[in-house]
Amino acid sequence: MFKCFFKKQAFLFLLFMLVSCENQNLKSQLFLEHNFLKIIDAEAHPEGFTQRKITKLKKSEKTIIQLDPKIAYNEDADELLVDFFDKNPFYKDQFKDLIYDISYNEFSIDHKFAKQIGGYSIHFNSSRATDEPRDKNTERFAVKNFKSFDNKAMLVLSKTENKHIIVSVLLFVKNKSKWAIVKREILAKT
Repeated sequence: MFKCFFKKQAFLFLLFMLVSCENQNLKSQLFLEHNFLKIIDAEAHPEGFTQRKITKLKKSEKTIIQLDPKIAYNEDADELLVDFFDKNPFYKDQFKDLIYDISYNEFSIDHKFAKQIGGYSIHFNSSRATDEPRDKNTERFAVKNFKSFDNKAMLVLSKTENKHIIVSVLLFVKNKSKWAIVKREILAKT
């Protein structure tokens, strides 16, 4: 009788953990989707392209984003973050809860992620993007070392452009119900 009870308890606990992880992954994916334009816009168009100009582009001039669907921890990016926070004590203090939390939100973007946001056409692997013409309007991005807790979030964004990689950190603070980027800084260029 006790064995049956404990098996049921263990099963319920595992089920709870599975649902909890799926819920956290969904929240993380929704964060990326809802803040996509804030995250990508300035990186894709450093000349100061505004969203209004992007939406007026002709269909053939649409910006194609190849987004790595795997959001994971990257040790090299972590080393860059340590250096960044050592040089920026104000942000180190403001984001200490995230910095000292050793868990990262690791997940893969699922099929529910929007394929069109603003003037961007989003693809999650290179085979799909080859359907579109390769030109100056194609950008490649990867999100790494993503963490969020309560009203703060941070991520490392890498952009591949003409065989060069630009790695940036983005720090977010939630004010009421909206997320805002409070700091965006380039960490490395290759």
